[in-house]
Amino acid sequence: MKSYIYAILCVSAVSILMAGCAKSPEVIANRDFYDQQYTDALTGYKKLVDEKYNKKDKSYIIYLLNYALLNHYAGHFDEARKNFWTAYQVEEGKVSELAKTFEWMKAGAKRVYKLKKREKMLLHFYLGMNYIFADKTEESIIEYKKIHLLEEDKPKLPLVCFYMGKAYEIEGKYDDALIEYRTLLELTKEEPFPPTYLELARIHDLRGEKEKATEYMKKFVSIADKPQCSIFEGYTIPEGYSELIVQIDQDRLDVTDDIKIYVDGKYVGKARLLDVFRPGVTGGEIARKMMKEVSSKVARDAGKDLMVSVGASAIPFVGGCIGGQVGKRVLGNKEDKRSWYYAPAGFSLFVGYIPENARRVKIEFIKKVSTSRGCLTPSVPSTAAKSEQLTYDLHSMPCVRIKDQIFLTARFQSMAYDKLQE
Repeated sequence: MKSYIYAILCVSAVSILMAGCAKSPEVIANRDFYDQQYTDALTGYKKLVDEKYNKKDKSYIIYLLNYALLNHYAGHFDEARKNFWTAYQVEEGKVSELAKTFEWMKAGAKRVYKLKKREKMLLHFYLGMNYIFADKTEESIIEYKKIHLLEEDKPKLPLVCFYMGKAYEIEGKYDDALIEYRTLLELTKEEPFPPTYLELARIHDLRGEKEKATEYMKKFVSIADKPQCSIFEGYTIPEGYSELIVQIDQDRLDVTDDIKIYVDGKYVGKARLLDVFRPGVTGGEIARKMMKEVSSKVARDAGKDLMVSVGASAIPFVGGCIGGQVGKRVLGNKEDKRSWYYAPAGFSLFVGYIPENARRVKIEFIKKVSTSRGCLTPSVPSTAAKSEQLTYDLHSMPCVRIKDQIFLTARFQSMAYDKLQE
């Protein structure tokens, strides 16, 4: 077996060393993204998007979506919205509304990448969020309704219901907001999401229905994190407080044990996995499934690990990288592996109240230590734990204030991406 692998390595070494292990502009930009260096990542990705457009790359829409998402995380919401919209027009084949130069991306053209259903829903979701941040709630509601159409008209995604409720609330359409939050309550009944009760209490309070608001507030206090319970001892929303909504987009769901939120150094609660954007599947279900698959993942990667170890012994310094690339080619399959690879695997959400004059929010990720294999390949978590932190100024981008609410979207990236797999 080893002699066979040595032969493969010797034949493939030069070409794979040049093509597979060299740091391309895409890999560099992805590394900047991983390091939260969004300014550098945006600079690199803008050049990458222009290059893919000029070359009429059939995967162009993927790079455009990655660039839009980078802008979203950096707080450049106008630029994010523009690029998400362009991607939507290209995906729908509405090239006449953009420019004739997009003819090569028309549907049916050979090898042109078409978004999967989940990716389409995510595109509309981010467009909806960016419309909310631009004070265009009517447009955001239209985007969320497009997701319902993809779900065959029956809402199944908790996060969409949450933000649709927020959009209606901002518009003052409290009856519609109640419908969305009640749907959210139904979708999460197997694994209750405490902020749902908080939102229902908030809407009933805005409608002047104090008794109903108190009823839902009591339910919230009975299951919420202790720091939030202490705020609502009187079962009412206190004056001088703002609602903080922190959304964490996660590239993987098997590396984080807890996500803790601190405001001005004080612990205020945990973010909870709410959605994985797979209609009918809850966050808890997918997380449990992924943990069960860790052992099978190790088995699937065993052959590739052998390639890495043999390569490392055969060719010093770069042999492991070459072995990993060979392993992908020899042990992989030939189907189209392309995807919108920046698209999150899941979404965790914190919703709570904080003093309106608060200055900073810190997100602490308690995660399992990972050891990677090969060239930027996914890692398998061990049992040891460590923490990673992100800190934001509540009064500047990417934090967005709308009335008495503060929205923040953060990205937890557990690993650096390689190049797009063709």
